[in-house]
Amino acid sequence: FQLLTKARGHHSSPISIDFGCDKGSHSAAFLRSNSIRGEAMFWTTRGKIQTPLSQRDTEWESQSCVFSASLEGAHSSYGGHAGKVTSCCPFSNNQAPSILVGDSNGSLRVFRTSDIQHSVTAVQPLFLEYHGHAGSIQSIQVSEDFKSVYTMSCRDSCIFQWKHTALSWDQGLPSAPLKNRPQPNLQSGRASFDMQDMIDQMDDLDFSKESTTKKKVAHKPRPWTRSIVAPTKFVPSHGSLPDSQLALERIYGYSGNGVKNNLHCLSYRMIYSVGKVLVRSDLQDDKQEFFFASSKITCLSVHHKKTICAIGQEESPPDIIIVDLMTMQPLSFLSRNAKGLICLDFDDNGNYVVSVGNSQEIVVHDWKNGAVIASCRTHGLETLDVKFLKGSSNRLVECGRCFVRFWRVAGCSLCAAGDEVKLNSLENHTQYYSCLCWNGGNLLVGTSTGQVIQFEENEPHKRIKAHQSAVTNISCANDGFVTSSADGFKHWSSEMKCILSIYTQALGTKHHICSICWAKDMILIGTSGDEIWQVSSDDGSNLNGDGKALMSSHSSSPFGISVHPNGTFATCGEDGFLRVWNLFDHQENLSFDLGMPARSCAFSPDAIGRMIAVGFGKPVKDNARTINGKWIILNISDKGDFQIIFERRDSRKFITEMKWHNSDRLAVGSSDKKICVYQLTTETKPATTVGVALLSMIDLVSPPIHFDFSKDGKYLRANYESHELHYFEVGPGLHIKEQSRLKDTQWETETCIFEWNVQGVWRKEDTEAGTEIVSLDCSIQDCPSIVSGDSRGRLKIHQFPCTSARAQYITYPAHLGPIGKVRWISGGYVVSTGEKDNALFCWRKDVDDGFGDRLGVVESAADLDKDDASLASDGVSCHSALYDFVGQIIYPSSGNCVIFDKRRQTRPRHDERDVETLEASVDSGLGLSRQDSHDSFQHEATVSAICTSHSRQLMASSHDETIRLWDSQCSEVATILSDDHQQHNVSILSFSPDDTKLVSVSSDGHNQIICVWMTLNGEWNDAHLHLQTLAGHEKVYFCHFTATNQAHLVSGGSHHVNFWSERHSTLGVSKHSHQDTLSCGVSVHETLITGTKSGALVVWEEQKIVKEVQAHNDGVLSLCACPEGFVSGCCKGVVILWSNTLQKVASFDVAQSSPSSLQSAICSIDITPHLNGSSTMKILVRTRYGEIFEISCLAEQVYLLCTAGCEHVDMNRGVSSVSPCPVRPVIGESI
Repeated sequence: FQLLTKARGHHSSPISIDFGCDKGSHSAAFLRSNSIRGEAMFWTTRGKIQTPLSQRDTEWESQSCVFSASLEGAHSSYGGHAGKVTSCCPFSNNQAPSILVGDSNGSLRVFRTSDIQHSVTAVQPLFLEYHGHAGSIQSIQVSEDFKSVYTMSCRDSCIFQWKHTALSWDQGLPSAPLKNRPQPNLQSGRASFDMQDMIDQMDDLDFSKESTTKKKVAHKPRPWTRSIVAPTKFVPSHGSLPDSQLALERIYGYSGNGVKNNLHCLSYRMIYSVGKVLVRSDLQDDKQEFFFASSKITCLSVHHKKTICAIGQEESPPDIIIVDLMTMQPLSFLSRNAKGLICLDFDDNGNYVVSVGNSQEIVVHDWKNGAVIASCRTHGLETLDVKFLKGSSNRLVECGRCFVRFWRVAGCSLCAAGDEVKLNSLENHTQYYSCLCWNGGNLLVGTSTGQVIQFEENEPHKRIKAHQSAVTNISCANDGFVTSSADGFKHWSSEMKCILSIYTQALGTKHHICSICWAKDMILIGTSGDEIWQVSSDDGSNLNGDGKALMSSHSSSPFGISVHPNGTFATCGEDGFLRVWNLFDHQENLSFDLGMPARSCAFSPDAIGRMIAVGFGKPVKDNARTINGKWIILNISDKGDFQIIFERRDSRKFITEMKWHNSDRLAVGSSDKKICVYQLTTETKPATTVGVALLSMIDLVSPPIHFDFSKDGKYLRANYESHELHYFEVGPGLHIKEQSRLKDTQWETETCIFEWNVQGVWRKEDTEAGTEIVSLDCSIQDCPSIVSGDSRGRLKIHQFPCTSARAQYITYPAHLGPIGKVRWISGGYVVSTGEKDNALFCWRKDVDDGFGDRLGVVESAADLDKDDASLASDGVSCHSALYDFVGQIIYPSSGNCVIFDKRRQTRPRHDERDVETLEASVDSGLGLSRQDSHDSFQHEATVSAICTSHSRQLMASSHDETIRLWDSQCSEVATILSDDHQQHNVSILSFSPDDTKLVSVSSDGHNQIICVWMTLNGEWNDAHLHLQTLAGHEKVYFCHFTATNQAHLVSGGSHHVNFWSERHSTLGVSKHSHQDTLSCGVSVHETLITGTKSGALVVWEEQKIVKEVQAHNDGVLSLCACPEGFVSGCCKGVVILWSNTLQKVASFDVAQSSPSSLQSAICSIDITPHLNGSSTMKILVRTRYGEIFEISCLAEQVYLLCTAGCEHVDMNRGVSSVSPCPVRPVIGESI
């Protein structure tokens, strides 16, 4: 080919070129091209630049340039941050010409050519959209016959073939009604756009089947239920809340794969991430604190002066969480970036956070106010790091593949501060710039060629060769900086001279460095093997001894775990290592390189525990050295050395499970559907040699996943992958088909997930959601409990045995992804392993203090007797009346929350024409609302619960499963709270003392559910579900936050009081029982006062009963705190004002002032204090009949305010009905 010309003018790489010719000509005379920065240029074929105006009549041979006038309408369809056009291609067929457009979201859009060629108007062009690719579509091609379309994306490395199908209506794609388009001639032929024809065709379609028929989800069968038999002495139980709970004490592990620069240090406190957990580890006290995110933590940034941390999540929302490192509590939630975050950074003042996500958008947040300051597309191929410039809050630097770019905040947008920095040359060609840091006030940039470039005033000043491979991290030091590559790290002075150089092999690790941190006199190193090493900053020596890491774990899926009675436990994983741990030393004691992946191990249960059996293999063999089906026995010497004393292979697929019995019998299950039982003999103790004989080989119908020996070793029960449970006789290996023979057999371990005693852990709703129990273990001693792990990474604890489908449990967020194994350890601990995060979580079991007092008490749903049923709400009606901050009275009436201002109360004026209307309303039993004194807040259904914030400026009311927060002054909704965890019939609402949390109690028909909602900014526009837990089967009559600690809750009901406390993203419970039903409660300072069905007041301090006083002659239904102490109300309409010492201050009989013949049971109490807060001025009460009274404490008078719209609840049945009472005028005006 002969070079004709060179067309120059672009400032960045061109991405598309089209040839064009004059009208009527067929020879190419012009060129147009687009660049990666969005430039559009025109030339002649001789290289002369043309203006866009001169090319408006040019006919282009192709349509690959996305920045052209013909695509103006297509660009306008991507408003805001919905994406951008990345490729296009014309599509001509028998119908109107169209154009195909690919975008950065991986979507393909089809536009009518005539629509998008017009100038942009208020009406956007119509289009068809198809989704497929995982990233930007780089190219679109159409086949010659226009029957197929091919799209390609570099993001997912896929080529999609699309089939062309004509629309059902003749017009094809409907047209956009642009103003400057000529209207079709309706008199001649069919119009080009006939909407009525389209509507008629859609009316003929039948959507009834699709809308009414629920999609059936295929679930795995449960054949194991046919093999379970109840024991002879089985006692049915409905499964109450467990008497023990778990507390996360320690995490072994570190996220070294896929997460960059996630290791920091603050005053000898390490900050790092493990899966979805942020860990603060104190190096001096050897303690850990945790914060659980909702998904994987992909990046984090620490502000050292303000001790706050910003973490980015893989899934959103929220994308960014600001965490207080002292309390490990969230401070703010930020959402903007899509598809996960890559990097984060704080400015020097700690007020702003900059983030870059996989959507390649750079965003600056004001995290305290939850606002976005500025944002912009990054325009780069891939961003690897971003930071604020030193001492600045409005200037940034960004680096990535082939670029280093400086930004400045200009108004609400980000502008590039000049062109990209030119750092490449023939001698220093860099593929990407990997990391950023500071050397004093100078910027440092690490490169893929192992160089470190120092900048001065945004210009490269000095370049050094730091490593032979890519620079992965740079960390600031006291007198310079520290750099790392895959195989080592170096300490540099501020003059960029090397002071110390250490290779990872010298530390004893073969894994790459993924994070590094300078911490005073030491350097912390995180590796891809999920390890953290601690070395001296003076000489690089290992501060934990030769070959020992500060924090270690498996680098790949630790599926195998075995516990010895002495508290030691062993783990093995697909990384080919066997590790032995001591729970109380908080570290790994021994490790042994197995040389191949292992998924199961078993400690010999003898007193010494020196023999460990290990089974090898994995589902997909990826190494020739892996021998599936092989197993060995290791002996641990007194010096801690491992010696292989036996090895054998009777299977050709990987080992799935291993179990010992009395150190002389071993069962080995393999994936080729067999269990081999071996008889072992040892001649010496400790064993140096062992004799093994095959006792039996049991053939199965599916690979075994769990099995247990009976205590006498004669029987074996096994669970299969096919969800089956079978029993076998160990000696001959015979299948026992009569399961009832073994119904009373005692088992040595309880690890089978399919069997009688654990059937209640399989919840129907979890199974329908695709969640399965992966592993479990039962602790029979000291408060029998079941701990289970599921495929969503959660741990649950149930009472043992758990046979009811409605059994209560407590859920704990734990691992990222499925649980590998979970086991009890002697001493009351639980250890769990994560299949995806490769971490070990150690949990402490805390037994409820009241457990011993409840032994022998059989709980039953029948405990809720008829008398208690009279106290229970019907789940729909709400009988509350409250003051707001200006003294208005708020009370629910059917589907409204009535706002009643007694200061504007006047008798309704009407003329003679209104008399008939008024009388008709009275006769029909309907209450009339006076518009001059009543307003209302509308609900779609009957209001079931209502409460006011402690500042009384915000109201919360609910119907069904929805909670609305609103302002009583303007009746405007602040937010709506709804979640799948919150079921129907919300019966209780209560704010925390600082109004930042709201607790709700709801029911799913069988279980009571407690949900805690939270706001961080106090405005409730960022409200989210903070905590959720089951609260038992019995009706909860009251639930509120304690007066002294907003992290603590108290709830009560039939014969119980539960004290709840927040710990590690869940609610722990301390259960306490009482011989009477507790119908209401109130917290007064550090004391809890509860009212009982018999009329007594029970005083609790530090979760113990300290006093009990008979206060009323009938049941106490309502309590309210006041300056003197508290106010109580009973079923007979008596209201008593009490002091803090339980002395009567005043007493009022509301029943004497009630015009109703029914009893005036007090269902709600509220008070108005004196301005100085020293005494109570007014008491507002509402009865079960619906009457609202106001009591003046100064005048000692009771005034009836209103009975309009009241509801009457039958005491015996608890059924609501409309009262046939007309509107009553106010009897008196309160003082």
